[in-house]
Amino acid sequence: MFELPTSAASTLEIIDRLSVDLGDLARELAHSDPQPNSYLKLLLREGLVRDARHFLAHALPRRRALWWACLCASDVLSLAEKQEDLSSSVKVVAEFVRWPGESRRRRAETIFRRQRSNTLAAQLAGAAFYSTGSIAPPEAHTHPAPPSVLGKFVSVSVYLAATRKNIRQYVHHMREYIHLGEQIALGQNLWPQDSPSEPSRLDRPHRAKALQGMHIIRPVEWPSADGLSKELFTSS
Repeated sequence: MFELPTSAASTLEIIDRLSVDLGDLARELAHSDPQPNSYLKLLLREGLVRDARHFLAHALPRRRALWWACLCASDVLSLAEKQEDLSSSVKVVAEFVRWPGESRRRRAETIFRRQRSNTLAAQLAGAAFYSTGSIAPPEAHTHPAPPSVLGKFVSVSVYLAATRKNIRQYVHHMREYIHLGEQIALGQNLWPQDSPSEPSRLDRPHRAKALQGMHIIRPVEWPSADGLSKELFTSS
């Protein structure tokens, strides 16, 4: 089991504490405070794909949210205008998810600041940098990122991946990505678990291993949203 990046437990707490950007109808549907899994299912049934993306990006635990964005970005690597830039971002974030550490988080910061802010490479790297730790320079006093920032970066990353894949079929691809996020919430399609906790030197073999299992977007039998329990979003 796992935990949210805040102590929020209910749908309304997730929305309020993490400042989730939702439309009027989505907020109205949340008024009765359904369980997070039921709320996500309701948003999808009502065709509120944008709101479902925003909500899931904030409701997932930090590490799983980052992995979700990483998988979506890796799915469109071959379609990127600047493939090398996106590839570098995906690799750094994948390594950070698998082997969390300040040096990798700061490498993500470097990529984030060098890229145009509206690119998938920048948004993905920004998600990693703002996921934990201080956003101030290393020598400055600690300054944590607002808790809502990670979800915003993840949401935009998933959106950019879906539009890059085929903007005319954006809704279809977004639903696929949201279902992938549901799988990740259930503990499926996670990063490989057999890696060393902290390799002493991330050479090419290690870098290749960091990406194992990432290119998994393919037709699968997605789990029903009924299979998501409230505990998947809130328990440690």
